[in-house]
Amino acid sequence: MKKDLWKIYFLGFITNLMFFMPMIYIYYLDIGFSFSQIFMLESAFSVGYLIFLLPFGALADYIGRKKVLIINAAIGIICNLVYYFSENFIVYLFTQIVWSVVFINSISRAFMFDFLDANNKSKEYKKYQGMFFFFALLGSAVASIVGGIVSQVSMKLPFLLSSISHIVAIILLFQIEHKEKKSVHKNYFSILKGSLNQIKKSSWTKWLFVYYATTGIAFRLFFPLVQPYMQKTGLGLVSIGFATAAFFMVGSITGKYVKDIENKLKDWTYLISFLCYIIPIFFLALFTPVWGFIIIGLIFFGGVIVQIMFEHEVLSSTVKKYHATIISFAELGFRGGIAFIAPLFGWYLTKVGDSKALLTLGTIMILIIPIYVWFFIRVRKK
Repeated sequence: MKKDLWKIYFLGFITNLMFFMPMIYIYYLDIGFSFSQIFMLESAFSVGYLIFLLPFGALADYIGRKKVLIINAAIGIICNLVYYFSENFIVYLFTQIVWSVVFINSISRAFMFDFLDANNKSKEYKKYQGMFFFFALLGSAVASIVGGIVSQVSMKLPFLLSSISHIVAIILLFQIEHKEKKSVHKNYFSILKGSLNQIKKSSWTKWLFVYYATTGIAFRLFFPLVQPYMQKTGLGLVSIGFATAAFFMVGSITGKYVKDIENKLKDWTYLISFLCYIIPIFFLALFTPVWGFIIIGLIFFGGVIVQIMFEHEVLSSTVKKYHATIISFAELGFRGGIAFIAPLFGWYLTKVGDSKALLTLGTIMILIIPIYVWFFIRVRKK
């Protein structure tokens, strides 16, 4: 088990070597895109999720998670090369739709749970998945530093480097010896029906789905404004890379200790994690560009906890053979919201400015808290 487990951890590190991450939004602005266009690209990415999420989740449950992960990595190579060779907005729109396949996390999560279950370790999912997040976000941190440095040579070079990381990921996936059990599904539609039935039978699961979607939408509306905000402080690309790495390291360390954090905070973990999304939003809205933007790391602290808690609770209470599809349904709610809201938010932002737009987002999040607490108390008792 240990040999394959370390390969999976290393896979998390390699697949998160997205060297374009610390400068992607600055890159968009640099080639002449507006914030309205940037949020249209965010929307296109989520539209891709809506199109491919359930088919690829069900495909993973049908032909095997590892095979689909190899397909996704191959798609990642192509999309990075498109970004390297093109600067056309329409081309980017279509590329974003296809690129979404690479980031369908439900497949890798189901693969990890299946691997642990095969080794009688599924009850320790939070521990092992926390370590996976540690290495994944460590990869993001390294990529942020390297990406910031190479961007000084060319802002397109990070896309080329990211395509190489996907090639390494494919090689590594072939090296993982864990053999998945043969699918028992009759067809694609039986997978969808069975997964929906698993979700419907639990009020707690449905609450988790809405909670996960809300935090995910808030993050995707907030994060595109972080890099331009840092640039306004006078930071260069290298410094932005190091700052972004710091954010990811917060998430990485959180992943390593998430089980201990939850054991200490218990049910308060859900509220505290939610507040970790709200505080950075108000900070960027109310303060002119200052070095205190490091508070953005809070959203990575809360985000990793939300992700791991959500996965553990849902995967532990549902049937294993539907896991990839069930998590895909969760992503569907989150991405469906982004596909609809992101263009509207981008339009609103261009009308009122980024500060007022963020204040609006933060205020809505605060107003949601009492509703979530009321439903949490109701469903948690059952």
